[in-house]
Amino acid sequence: MGTRHVDPSRELGVDAVRSWRARALAPLALIACNAFGIVLTQSRIRTIALACAHILVLTLAVTYSRVRSSGDTMRTVVVPVADGSDTKEEITLMEYDRRCVSQLASSSLVALVTAWLLHTSGWTTNLLVLQCVLLPTSVFDAEVVRLHLWREDPSRLCLQRPFRPEPEKLVAAYVPRAV
Repeated sequence: MGTRHVDPSRELGVDAVRSWRARALAPLALIACNAFGIVLTQSRIRTIALACAHILVLTLAVTYSRVRSSGDTMRTVVVPVADGSDTKEEITLMEYDRRCVSQLASSSLVALVTAWLLHTSGWTTNLLVLQCVLLPTSVFDAEVVRLHLWREDPSRLCLQRPFRPEPEKLVAAYVPRAV
């Protein structure tokens, strides 16, 4: 009996096309701008940053509204309590997804405000533009956004709640799966 080949990126839910787009397309666009002599002036950088901020806020708002309208209050999930103790609590899937969206929103908006403050202080570089462009693409890859906004199949292992934390995902990519 042969073993079944399992692609770790597919197992974790990071599709190859989505990963390529988020990690390579934006830097390639900046390289192309520099190669063809397109100068990123202050006004262009501000326009790009504002467009990315609008996309980010709109994505989070629509995802949050879809989580609220899902009404998934019958099924529950057991998660650790946020205070850091070893106790666990049982909450509905809707409440769990609402917490995930609010955590994603707070971390994304902090990163966006940081980039904006660096931009307004005069440290304008292509890296700030790159961060502003990559921020919405990383939000598009979040499990809760993929589940509610992109409506991916919730039975996939990567979309099972509670979602795995990032360090656990990185380790799982290199550990062979038992067949």
